[in-house]
Amino acid sequence: IVSSETGLPVVFDFRKKDMVFGGEGAPIIPYFDWIYFESGIYAVNLGGIANVTYVAEKLEDVKAFDTGPANCLIDLVVKRNFNKEFDKGGKIATRGSVNSEILDVLIERDRKYFERKPPKSTGREVYNEAFLEGISVSSPENLVRTLVRFSIFQLVQSINSYLPLGKRIVVTGGGALNPVMIEDLKQLSGLDVEVPDKTFLQAKEAMGMAVLAQEFFNGVEANVPSVTGARKRVVLGKMALP
Repeated sequence: IVSSETGLPVVFDFRKKDMVFGGEGAPIIPYFDWIYFESGIYAVNLGGIANVTYVAEKLEDVKAFDTGPANCLIDLVVKRNFNKEFDKGGKIATRGSVNSEILDVLIERDRKYFERKPPKSTGREVYNEAFLEGISVSSPENLVRTLVRFSIFQLVQSINSYLPLGKRIVVTGGGALNPVMIEDLKQLSGLDVEVPDKTFLQAKEAMGMAVLAQEFFNGVEANVPSVTGARKRVVLGKMALP
């Protein structure tokens, strides 16, 4: 439809060919991260799910994987208790306190995924209402705050456990606009944390797709087997003509 309406060729379905060759098909943004960022950077995306790319000098040494939830569990609690889509500016989390006992329960529930070595990916099929079953705290604000800490704790522990030592962290995704998340990330990682301007935050995913489309036209293999587990590098995408 997009191709027919615009009169332009459209490149799409970037994941499938990687999967054909044994890969997870995700994440696919690490190729863009490698092109865009300097080596030694942790490029962290805090969307529904948290993921991290370690940008190495050589593409074959790039590492990336999903570390667990970022905002998806928080959003569920915020919707259920405050009838909001998300915790804008971390205002709800700011009013709460971390419940260490609940945090320990969440970490234990996530142990199986955490201990699975990369390459790996996950999603909302794991981090949903069922994951929170039986979890109760004195106030929903405290639960939101505890979930923020949980997401960032798992992210930092994953970086420390599975990635080489890096220089600093660059954060994108909705969580980049949550100061509580960013402060937790600074404190737990001990690294400098950079949040790009809003234009880049809004455009990064689109920029990544545009790079993959350009590499499709160039015939350049843009998957990263060290990230997805694919058997070989391949050209990603299909093309629809008007």
